[in-house]
Amino acid sequence: MLSAFLLAFSDHVVRRLVEDEQLSVREEASTDDVVAYVTDYLANRAQGNSLISSFSKALLSCDDVDELFADDEAIKEVVDAMPRTVLPR
Repeated sequence: MLSAFLLAFSDHVVRRLVEDEQLSVREEASTDDVVAYVTDYLANRAQGNSLISSFSKALLSCDDVDELFADDEAIKEVVDAMPRTVLPR
């Protein structure tokens, strides 16, 4: 269930950042590639750290990300505005 939660969380936040033009993905990559990378990063490298700062670090370390314009506060705003129905129960 944890991976389903992380996948839904990452998918929503990444797609919202792209829609809001706060994140651009390299032409040769896809948004799905970024979502997969961020999900894996959060599951395997971010334990014990802040979710928001870990999300930001994942995006910054992802080769498929062209530019990240959002700071931690902007990412937090996306998370705070996330509908409860996005995440699996």
